[in-house]
Amino acid sequence: MRKRLNHTEELFPWIISTIILIFLSAVFWAVPTFERTFYLFIFLVPALVSLGITLYLIAEKLIKR
Repeated sequence: MRKRLNHTEELFPWIISTIILIFLSAVFWAVPTFERTFYLFIFLVPALVSLGITLYLIAEKLIKR
């Protein structure tokens, strides 16, 4: 039988990936190059998607309580 994860274990990968992607976006935003926009789209868009999924999962857990 599969072990049921609690809400913290379930959200942990999403929270960590969001933090890492936002950090990388901030690092590349600080780099004064022409490619800054390119790097922002590579890291910021997935960070925003990951943040949205994380917030959705948190809201879903709070509503089910």
